[in-house]
Amino acid sequence: MPRYVLGPNFGSIEIPAEAPAKYDLHPAVVSADPERIVLDYPPFDPETEQAPTRTLVYLLPEGHNQPADAQSWVDSSYPYSQSDAPISPDGEPAYEIPAPIAPPGNYFGQVVLEFPD
Repeated sequence: MPRYVLGPNFGSIEIPAEAPAKYDLHPAVVSADPERIVLDYPPFDPETEQAPTRTLVYLLPEGHNQPADAQSWVDSSYPYSQSDAPISPDGEPAYEIPAPIAPPGNYFGQVVLEFPD
């Protein structure tokens, strides 16, 4: 009998009724420490992809439940910081955001991206 093991989850996926006019650009996390969070935004084609207008980083205290979706993070009172520095189509391999100010402790970090409607 085979044995099944869960792999990584990839979160929720919305299947739109039609393809979006442009796809949302997502960064990768390069590093995170008590001073800053560094993200890597890859190069993109502005004709087919859109960069976020604001990048937010949140800290969730250990033991708290994660908010259900991006809007719930934004509506929360968890510590956050943000940047609305423009993202070049050539990419931003070291897009730096100051770490949110929070009391000492252990936290789960979450990036939230804001796009125009």
